[in-house]
Amino acid sequence: MTSIPPCTAVENCTIPTDIVLVSSDGERFSSHTKNLGEFTGSFPVDIPPGEREEVPMKNLNAKVLGFFLCFVHHHRQPDLGKVDFDTLSQLAEAVEMYEVYSAMEFCKMHMSAHVLNHAVDVLLYSVKHGYMDVADQAAENVVGDRGLSRSIVRVLAGSRVPLSSPWNRYSDYYRSQFDVYYTEPAPVLHPGGYESCRAWIKFRNCISSQAPRDKTVVSKFSQILEDNEHYIKDCKHCRIRAQRWGERARGRKTTEIGLFEKSLTFISEFRIFVLGQS
Repeated sequence: MTSIPPCTAVENCTIPTDIVLVSSDGERFSSHTKNLGEFTGSFPVDIPPGEREEVPMKNLNAKVLGFFLCFVHHHRQPDLGKVDFDTLSQLAEAVEMYEVYSAMEFCKMHMSAHVLNHAVDVLLYSVKHGYMDVADQAAENVVGDRGLSRSIVRVLAGSRVPLSSPWNRYSDYYRSQFDVYYTEPAPVLHPGGYESCRAWIKFRNCISSQAPRDKTVVSKFSQILEDNEHYIKDCKHCRIRAQRWGERARGRKTTEIGLFEKSLTFISEFRIFVLGQS
């Protein structure tokens, strides 16, 4: 067995090296089977001594492997806040694959920070590894964006089981939870038996155009009603109807609008699909 250079994964590492990990792009990293066994739950450290000098890491490029090895030392964890998303997502998958428990929650936290800009990828990652709190956030962003919704449908089209329909059912279910904000309450009859007047039509149209089509409507709806009350100030019947609209909206519990995990049939099918793509 040839001499193995010192470890450079962390600064001033003095632990003897006895294994070389080779990244997918050919870079060699000296490391320690003892550390790999101690810090991971499923790294193949039982390789016979004569064969373990070099181990190819086909799923990790040099940048990702460098970060990965930082987590198998008693050393300060690397700063992942400025790491590009592709590197972060590969690292997050690697620590799950090799069960680096000290890094799993750390990577989950950083993956969830990308839920706005990489919602589809974060959704797939979080469902695959059972992080349903993150999946809820990601799913809300996907379902609230037509472009992202089309993207997830294209991803699901590659499934061996028909998942597009379950996703559409989930999407409809999610959006239905906001109907209370977008659907006007029953009419309050005006003199002469009329259900509404011109004032209500103007008021309703303004509410419909100003109410956001996402979960921020929960916090904004009362103010939107108040901002448009001047349209119905001269009609007590319309004011009663508007008051009922506001009361109905306030009765909606915001905790109910975290629905991805509740769609259990879809989740079980979706997770099978995601795991099958690994």
